[in-house]
Amino acid sequence: MLPGGARALAGAFATASHGAVITEGGGLLSTADGGATWTEIPLGNEAAWRFDLVGEMLVVTTSGRLRVVRADGTLGDVPSGLKAET
Repeated sequence: MLPGGARALAGAFATASHGAVITEGGGLLSTADGGATWTEIPLGNEAAWRFDLVGEMLVVTTSGRLRVVRADGTLGDVPSGLKAET
């Protein structure tokens, strides 16, 4: 169950424990325990709208840029050379 009755629109797991979902309205939640618990990832003025898996790297496209969802539930920069294909 997602917190606050959030409704998932898309989801992806990089490993059996590390995953994330995009919720209605462009929110982003992450899990480090296979979905038993979920934590909101703050996006500021951005909205999440797409996931891609690159190996075991979970990449989310937001309205502002590409970001990596780290296993600890934080966002990081994507490695150089990785770009969005629309």
